[in-house]
Amino acid sequence: MVHSLYSFTEVEAKKASPSTLRDIVKGVLRANDGICYSEMEPYLMPPGVRGSRSFDQHSAVMVLMAHDAEQKGQIATKMADTPTLNHRAIWDILQNVLRGTGFKMRHGRLVGLLEHQKPAEDENGGGQPDID
Repeated sequence: MVHSLYSFTEVEAKKASPSTLRDIVKGVLRANDGICYSEMEPYLMPPGVRGSRSFDQHSAVMVLMAHDAEQKGQIATKMADTPTLNHRAIWDILQNVLRGTGFKMRHGRLVGLLEHQKPAEDENGGGQPDID
């Protein structure tokens, strides 16, 4: 049997990969019929609550962290294991999750929902383009 210096599974488990964190954030937002999102929404919508976009974003992250603590505390655990993962990085992940879900964000504020648009039908019925 070959002994290695590192364990692949331990290293992999400690790495806070973005997809894993996005899944954790989604889970926190889904829990308890979306109460976490309901509580953070006023901080996301213009003009906000705290008088500053940065303070509102921090407040939204703190709402997320409070709900994370009520559940398994997975985000806090990842933050403890990863020195570069701070509240600012959590905001980026939260914003990406919201955008990926269908929320329209502009300058760090929630401004609506992304429209699900069907591909535009060609006025000629969608056939092959005319060749001159």
